[in-house]
Amino acid sequence: MISSLFSPVTLRNCELKNRVIAAPPPSHLAEPDGRVTASMLDYYHNLADTDVGMVIVEAAAISAEGQSWQKQLSLFRPEAISGLSRLVEKIRNRGALPVAQLYHGGINAIPGLNQTVYGAGLPRIKRISANIVEMKKEKIAQVLSEYAAAAKLAWNAGFSGIEIQAAGSSLPHQFLSPITNTRRDDYACETGGGDRFLQQLVRAVKQAVPDLLLFVCMPLRDLLPGGYGLSNAIKTAQSIKSEGVELFRVTEGLKFGNPLLLHPALDKTAPDAPFSDDTHIFRNETRYLTVLSGKVSTPQVALNRLKKGTADFVALGRTLNREPLWLGGRLASDLLPWQRCLRCAICKAAAEGCPDRDGLNRWLIIQNAK
Repeated sequence: MISSLFSPVTLRNCELKNRVIAAPPPSHLAEPDGRVTASMLDYYHNLADTDVGMVIVEAAAISAEGQSWQKQLSLFRPEAISGLSRLVEKIRNRGALPVAQLYHGGINAIPGLNQTVYGAGLPRIKRISANIVEMKKEKIAQVLSEYAAAAKLAWNAGFSGIEIQAAGSSLPHQFLSPITNTRRDDYACETGGGDRFLQQLVRAVKQAVPDLLLFVCMPLRDLLPGGYGLSNAIKTAQSIKSEGVELFRVTEGLKFGNPLLLHPALDKTAPDAPFSDDTHIFRNETRYLTVLSGKVSTPQVALNRLKKGTADFVALGRTLNREPLWLGGRLASDLLPWQRCLRCAICKAAAEGCPDRDGLNRWLIIQNAK
């Protein structure tokens, strides 16, 4: 049982000052080619300055084929290293651990030439207009190499850890789910091979950067009929833990199309921390270090879940974008009133500010008040 959000914890040789992790949605602040901008540096400086123990930087594409939105952060261009290194420095100088997230959109990627996207298979639910091509084994090997190269680039930039995004309808999630993995080979869900791609991916990244902490963000349920479920998730976690995974950040929901859109399970009508029950079962079945994600609206909600043994950490995305003073901050509490997240379909708080603040960016307000 954990008595406080503020109790420190050591992960291998890295000490975190508390159990709160910033895991923001895309900031929309990168250059069109994915390089870090001055505005992005300011944002991550301020994000780390909220007193979180770790910052998992927004999803970074491991290849051009894996990109899912415009101005997505890049982890495959060598010229991006200098900006990433400055970003790492901004985070570390504020006392937080910098972690890079590796991302490939699979069937949710931006269509390339001839409107083609590559995925685990042809989805049972057809909601994508692009031509979906099932990855052959040669293509899988190429993508695994691209993940490893991206991990090395992150290591060269100075990150302390890597998180593999295997949830959020990403390519690894698509291999895990029987809705999107309709293969007939040894990667097929039907033959028990749905975990195979993620196993190989974890192994490839660990071999590429053995000195870095390795985390996996993975789904507990698809929230669609016939999809991936909690028992599958527990088995998946057990199959990759021995490959060197040190922390599991868990979430739920499979969707098709724009990955930036908020999943309906987390909208304004959802209760606080809606994935708590499944997270509690996952953590207590596996005994692995676990991060609770998804609409952890207040510190009271977080502390209550940690005291119950639901998780070891909590992750904040949109919630922290909306309320940078969530952990108390360094400012007088009456500077701005507490702001609960509006749960907008696409979060633009970092780049444009929340819509009810008439275009004022809350991050800039707080920065100017220091």
